[in-house]
Amino acid sequence: MRSAAFRDAILNASLDAIVIIGQDSLVLEWSPAAEVTFGYARDEAIGRELSTLIIPEELREAHHRGMAHYLATGEGPVLDRRIEVQAINKAGDRLPIELAISPTEIDGRIQFTAFLRDISERVAAERALREGGQRLRATHENAFAAIGEVDQAGRFLRTNAHFSTITGYTAQELSGLTIWDITEPDDLEADRAMFARQMAGELATYSVEKRYLHKSGSTVWVEVAASTVTDEFDRPLYGVRVVRDVSERRTWLEHQRLLINELNHRVKNTLATVQSIAAQTLRAATDTTSARYDLEERLAGLSRAHDVLTRESWERAGLVEIVSQALQPYRPAQADRILTQGPQVWLGPRCALALAMAFQELATNAVKYGALSVDQGVLELRWHVAGDVGARVLNLHWTEDRGPTANELRGEGFGMRLLKQSLARELGGRVELDFRPTGLVCQISAPLD
Repeated sequence: MRSAAFRDAILNASLDAIVIIGQDSLVLEWSPAAEVTFGYARDEAIGRELSTLIIPEELREAHHRGMAHYLATGEGPVLDRRIEVQAINKAGDRLPIELAISPTEIDGRIQFTAFLRDISERVAAERALREGGQRLRATHENAFAAIGEVDQAGRFLRTNAHFSTITGYTAQELSGLTIWDITEPDDLEADRAMFARQMAGELATYSVEKRYLHKSGSTVWVEVAASTVTDEFDRPLYGVRVVRDVSERRTWLEHQRLLINELNHRVKNTLATVQSIAAQTLRAATDTTSARYDLEERLAGLSRAHDVLTRESWERAGLVEIVSQALQPYRPAQADRILTQGPQVWLGPRCALALAMAFQELATNAVKYGALSVDQGVLELRWHVAGDVGARVLNLHWTEDRGPTANELRGEGFGMRLLKQSLARELGGRVELDFRPTGLVCQISAPLD
């Protein structure tokens, strides 16, 4: 009686399902936990063949063979061990089960006590953990960003392939380095201070832009997003560094800064040129009508030169285009009396603007007083490049013929002052004016390299 009471107490209190079967595989006992696990009430299960209750169909034959083998030999490969098997419940759903079976001989007959634990939650958690790990590895290895894990001293623990792409070091080489070993010395201080705070638990995340030292010796601008993995007490275990190469963006920003500075410089120069043109034109003017005409013509010439430079992004201008734009206003009526000849020569912005203004003044002077002021006058502009690469010199020859005698006294206005004083200085070269009886001759030489 006491033995039966003790057995009943165990059956009722056990958190695991307990099933007792005879050697004919019929159910002798079915615990409350078994009722919950498999959905059969005790009265439904008692006397039923176990395989038809909870063993999947494809495993029933193996169950019967195992029983027969044990009864014949006393040996069973699954007895007194913990194994994981599949079972089915009353609803027909499959359950992962942890199973332990112990045989007992009572009154000359064998009984088998099975302890069964539903491990669905554990299996689901393991599957989720496994899938999560696979996703993490896939993300880690295939991310477009470099990902590195570092210990509290900054030593690399793990890195993905993209980290090697950015730094030039293999994963094995990086494992022997710290984040400080590959950081530009000038960028160490700020990152070190924040990393120390992060590893002390004072800073959850931070980001910084700095330079990495590539294995090749070059530098790489990177953006680093730093975070930590903590223990159950929220203490940092290791750091995670997600790194993105921002060299191209930094180069673009630097280029933009230079362009803004260059634009500011050029605008100031242009405004100074306009101011000088206006002041000199008004100073030499005899009446407002002529002053307005001269000023408009000079500003138009400056504008045309700017157009040429703009088409080349203000990096250079072709001499052929500069000459064409400067003489274009006078060609329609006198095209057969204006001859230009020379190769294409690429000029820097400063040289291009200086020559454009010089041609404008020479052409204006020729229309007012020189070869283009009379019907028979002709104008020639020829140029060539002399010297070897690295020491090339541009030589230009402006020749007026069959026009009025050149009068040096007329060269006291803004245009002649520009030619005599400003042009040589802007070009870093030489300007010679020859006032001949047949017309003005101007020779200009400027170094190109």
